Amino acid sequence: MAAKLQAILAFLSVSSSVASAIPTRTSPKLSARDAFEWTALGDSYASGIGAGEPDEARRCFRYSEAYPRAIQGGDNDLPDFGSRILNNVVCSGASTGDILAHQFADEDSEDTMYGKRPKFGNPKFATLSLGGNDIGLRYLLNSCVYNFYPTIYSCDDAIKDAFAAIDDKSLVDGISSVISKTLEKGRAGPAGNDFNVFVAGYAQFFNSKTEQCSEVTWARPWFGKGRKLDEKIRENFNDMAIRLNEKIKDAVGQNNGAHYVDIDAAVEGHRYCEQDVVEPDNNNDQVWFWQAFDESDANPAVKDFDDAVAKQLDPSVSGMDELVKKFQNGETSPGFQPRVEIEDAMWNVAVNDPSFKDDGWLGVLTQRVRVFHPKKALHDVIADKILEVYGAVTNPCLTKEGCTTPPPTPSDLPLGDRSADCDGKEWPLLPNDWLLSDGRHTMTEIIYRMRDQACQGLCESIQGVPGQFAAAVKDGNSCEYSVKVTNELEMYMFVSGPGQNCYDATAKIEATCKNGQSGWINGPNPYEFYQQGVRTLNAEGAKHQPFGDNTHLGYNQMWCSVHSKNLADYYSFETVNFDDGDWGKTIQKNVHSNCGGTGAANQWKYEPTDGTYDFGGGFKSDHQGSFRSPWFQEGCTADTMSIALGLPKGSVNCERS
Repeated sequence: MAAKLQAILAFLSVSSSVASAIPTRTSPKLSARDAFEWTALGDSYASGIGAGEPDEARRCFRYSEAYPRAIQGGDNDLPDFGSRILNNVVCSGASTGDILAHQFADEDSEDTMYGKRPKFGNPKFATLSLGGNDIGLRYLLNSCVYNFYPTIYSCDDAIKDAFAAIDDKSLVDGISSVISKTLEKGRAGPAGNDFNVFVAGYAQFFNSKTEQCSEVTWARPWFGKGRKLDEKIRENFNDMAIRLNEKIKDAVGQNNGAHYVDIDAAVEGHRYCEQDVVEPDNNNDQVWFWQAFDESDANPAVKDFDDAVAKQLDPSVSGMDELVKKFQNGETSPGFQPRVEIEDAMWNVAVNDPSFKDDGWLGVLTQRVRVFHPKKALHDVIADKILEVYGAVTNPCLTKEGCTTPPPTPSDLPLGDRSADCDGKEWPLLPNDWLLSDGRHTMTEIIYRMRDQACQGLCESIQGVPGQFAAAVKDGNSCEYSVKVTNELEMYMFVSGPGQNCYDATAKIEATCKNGQSGWINGPNPYEFYQQGVRTLNAEGAKHQPFGDNTHLGYNQMWCSVHSKNLADYYSFETVNFDDGDWGKTIQKNVHSNCGGTGAANQWKYEPTDGTYDFGGGFKSDHQGSFRSPWFQEGCTADTMSIALGLPKGSVNCERS
């Protein structure tokens, strides 16, 4: 990481208007006059709670080995680059609203609860972590995993609320607002339009496929045996991380100059419940998340601290034993209510109780709130990943070992108001979405995944797309991506080079050219060109090796037949990749509503089948169904079934027998 940072910081010292050679990875250190400034924003993933030593005993919990400090060189293992200014405004517990309210200040400030709040400053770039507090992670950990304090908020309710928060449009809107404000404020400073923000995702917490954790509970013993960490609950936590990352990417995609930084893949093998690990294991350095410490009453600091917190949660009790007794007896208490701010209670103890000065209490507090947060090893990985993306955006050659290709002269010419041209060739029967390894995704989402790589100069795998259906060809600074979406068509993107113009151009093409039309923009600089859309498979001019065999990316498909009897039509159909979780009743309800009312889609039947119909492309039917409808609604029925499957009208044609 030291060499990587040295190269990137060296690059920062060169004016974008200088045409001389740009420093390589072995550039000399910057002198003191080559000062630069950057800003770290975000929540506890960025503050680094538990990693190293706190810089102040206050609620923002900024720690010495957090990833902003690793980038800055606070661990003293990086060369001296002269004057480097880090505006470390991150704060544990911050939601998107908290970040907007407190992390863009023009002057330093300080308060009793949160301690020092640095100003935003005049950074050349910024890093950002956010989203976990908006979906209620703290409540999930108390209700589903640790049971630090009694609550009537069940684990199932906490999980349901978390997924609802992820799916709520306000989450992406809130994240996008933070990113937008970061870009607006950063570009109002000396960096101008060269300012970028790098938004880190989250990692899945568990290996959900191992068995030993299924009989393990990390809950405190006073609530009985506690909930087991079975495969279902581990999968739920992982799915939350995956879906939250998707929402963060959506917000990043709405803001030119924002770049998503994936950390999840790098954590493989270092999650909770890995094979042959007996959990909880606080001494396992291979797990990159903090675990709770010994919560037994043998530690007097635990009981003293709990008693003080219990009185904060419910002033009518004398301590935790009495609060727990009320809970066990079915009595009511303000401390039992859903989504009680337990951290507020702990911090009120910290601020108002003089006993908090005792290190034992500080240890209890720290080791409770650090659970499910990164250790130093993961913070170092996050720092590396951010630096990789930063280097790829500013100059792809700087972040690659052995890179000998001279980077292009930095351009003074932005894309400006150049518009996209479209070829006018639409593909009206393309499905609405495709089945990737991490869920269903639209064409726009797949295009943005290509862009997220290509505009960073990475030109590697596309997240969620199986390798046999994807191709990436890098030639100098250019990158061509292709994805086989049917046996006749491929989705593609070509960019002549990374950088802000790449982001701006591909966004304009996507907004202008609809229904799979190919679009392009000629950039303002020599040899600058961007193109994307849908084209015939293995089209002339494609740079990749031809896609082979008769398989493609999965999507919903339906075969249908119909025959008439007694003034009614009887439909039989088979589907693949379609599962609405309601025995196909999405199809029935749509036909019933749109094609004949009460007489439509009667005698409904829908059940699994073992590949009785071959759709081609390696896909055979996995469900079959039948129903009865009025005989005069055949066209409406076929079109409505198409729409119910997320397909354009005309995709389903029922063969008459």
